[in-house]
Amino acid sequence: MYVIRGIDFENTSLEELIEERKKILRDIRRFERDFLNPKPKDELHLIDIKPSPEVIYQINNRYLVELTNVLIEKFNSIEWDR
Repeated sequence: MYVIRGIDFENTSLEELIEERKKILRDIRRFERDFLNPKPKDELHLIDIKPSPEVIYQINNRYLVELTNVLIEKFNSIEWDR
């Protein structure tokens, strides 16, 4: 079984995997917006979060790579009526 973020990738539909990819991308974009480019009054970078936002960002990028590989495999296994 291949599970990431609580999702069994092997037994999940292509549509559900695409939705999960959207969530991961949203989280990545949010970090890039809020933590990499903080506004002067923005104190989000001062909050003590465990694991740190940087670690979560790294993990989300790794998840995205793995999820993309699974999506490619699932997509290539579809038998298309042509």
